[in-house]
Amino acid sequence: MDRSVLIQNTAGSVSRTAKKAMHLWLRFRRSDEGSTAIEYAIMVAGIAIVIVATIYAVGEKTLGLFEAVQAAW
Repeated sequence: MDRSVLIQNTAGSVSRTAKKAMHLWLRFRRSDEGSTAIEYAIMVAGIAIVIVATIYAVGEKTLGLFEAVQAAW
């Protein structure tokens, strides 16, 4: 079935509103804003994991340094 038949008015021509609605629908389908947000969320999660791992590694070394200073005190 032809899509244009579904959106024709009684005069047989396609209305301006129908054309605008079809244009908005096609633009919505081509939009990649949602996927971009997901990509940014994945990048932020990866950066957060690296930061936590770095803080954990530095924290272990710092704890050892403080224990050595405390023992020497």
